[in-house]
Amino acid sequence: MDALTEDYPGIAGVIKHLVAKVKTLDRDEPAPGTVEGTALPETDPVTQAVRDNADLNTWQHEGGAKWDRALAIDDALRADPHWQDRPLAERFAEVSRQVNAAFDTPAEPVATPAEVKAQADAAEKDAEASLPASPSEVGTTAPHEGTVRDRAATASAEEISAMFSNMTDDQIEALLSDM
Repeated sequence: MDALTEDYPGIAGVIKHLVAKVKTLDRDEPAPGTVEGTALPETDPVTQAVRDNADLNTWQHEGGAKWDRALAIDDALRADPHWQDRPLAERFAEVSRQVNAAFDTPAEPVATPAEVKAQADAAEKDAEASLPASPSEVGTTAPHEGTVRDRAATASAEEISAMFSNMTDDQIEALLSDM
């Protein structure tokens, strides 16, 4: 494999990926001598660590670009002296973080059902507090005064006198001709 990596670096990554896929498919088939549906306990710490990491477990079952990227990043971390002596769970958490960063998917913690219910209750209380109990509590707006013609049509004699006192003769004639 090392000779292949040196001679054909572009193909080596693809072959490593294919080998990983074959190993994954081999694990999914029941072993000879086992009853179908009953799995023997996994003793491989790498497999267990992948299953314990939610992102890696999902990407492994889905395959695709994220799983390919995770394999490549893990290969690089395994070769890095800084990461060689670290626990698998820590290395896989770093792989997950880097893949999420590469694909712009924030690694947000999943909210528990209790947290979701608390957020929903808080939002409901906020909504209830923002609305009045009845439309009469909304308040009144400024009343519509209408046009001068409308006010003159419904005004008493004193109100009409007051209106005319503030108008010019031309305005009074225009109002009377419009009625």
